[in-house]
Amino acid sequence: MASTANLGERHVRTARSAYLLLLLSLIWGTSFLLIKVSVETIPPFTAGAARASLAAIVLYGWLRLRGERMPPLGRAWLPFLALGVASNALPFAIIGWSEQHVDSGLAAILIALMPLFTVFLLQLTGREERMSVSRLAGIAVGLAGVVVLVGPDALGGFGTQVWAQIALVVAAISYAVGIFIATGLGRYSAAVKSVGTLSVGALYLIPMSLIFDSPWNLAPSALSVGAIVLLAVVATAVAAIAYFHLIATAGGAYTALSGYLTPVVAVAAGAVLLGEDVSARALLALAIILFGVALAGRRGRPQALAPPA
Repeated sequence: MASTANLGERHVRTARSAYLLLLLSLIWGTSFLLIKVSVETIPPFTAGAARASLAAIVLYGWLRLRGERMPPLGRAWLPFLALGVASNALPFAIIGWSEQHVDSGLAAILIALMPLFTVFLLQLTGREERMSVSRLAGIAVGLAGVVVLVGPDALGGFGTQVWAQIALVVAAISYAVGIFIATGLGRYSAAVKSVGTLSVGALYLIPMSLIFDSPWNLAPSALSVGAIVLLAVVATAVAAIAYFHLIATAGGAYTALSGYLTPVVAVAAGAVLLGEDVSARALLALAIILFGVALAGRRGRPQALAPPA
């Protein structure tokens, strides 16, 4: 009877993790479209600073309503300093700048390299259980789908567009480092992690905005401002809670699989709402990516966790 109850509880946790993974993929997939709209009239540093600041304020209000408090300033904030750069400041600025030169769908596709870097970091340090054969195969298949989707012509030529694509790969590495750091913050709630990370991200981005963007001279459109608000409240605040909860319950490697689902949403949203082209090769690649996610999501035989790093 006890084993049956445990099995049922495990299925519930698995289903909840799958729903959270899908939610994150939907939110982050559409966020590339919102970033594309926001940077039309708001420079990347200012857009990132506004996004992180507003999200931190919203989440801090929610945290206080829950009766929680942030840890006192000091050593406890050191992980947030690193996580704020890796998960917010650096990728927010890079993706915003890159989407001034490439389509939102291509940006999401290159960010889809994030799971590969995440798994490498987690396995290198023994932070999570060893990869099953099906998960390794799924990651390889998903990466193959990304290669098919990008293709040689999408990477052809040199210039600003290529530098933007290279920068997006750096952003993917940065997100992977962020997931790695987040797996070591188990003693804090998702709300505390979110507020700490976004507050630090905002503190990094605000000076960059003042130095490089001269925000007092900007005349942003209502559409760009609306995109920033949606990015802050939904794609950042809501997503941060789901992100940290998923890491705590399913692990960093599983959370990283959102990087393979996100481009599916991003390519579809870009095509429907921004008129970006979707080729037959893109549809084939998306099918390959989805198959890779299905493989990687399978659970193998239970294994003992490796000692913490």
